[in-house]
Amino acid sequence: LRMVGTPREATVIIDDEAVGSLELVAAHGVALPVGVHHVTVKASGYFPWDREVKAEEGQAPIRLEVALTPVPD
Repeated sequence: LRMVGTPREATVIIDDEAVGSLELVAAHGVALPVGVHHVTVKASGYFPWDREVKAEEGQAPIRLEVALTPVPD
């Protein structure tokens, strides 16, 4: 799994487990086992971002673009 987006300090959570910052996942990627996975990106002051992805044997890395929306004041 490869992700790019903002804010770079946002936390990436896969299947209820924090895997690091968006910046870290953008730089290094995350290996996903075959199957369906729930991806959430959260940051203070922003609405959370959620997607379901399906990892399949032999497929190219999944690429996701994330742009969190700020919570209005």
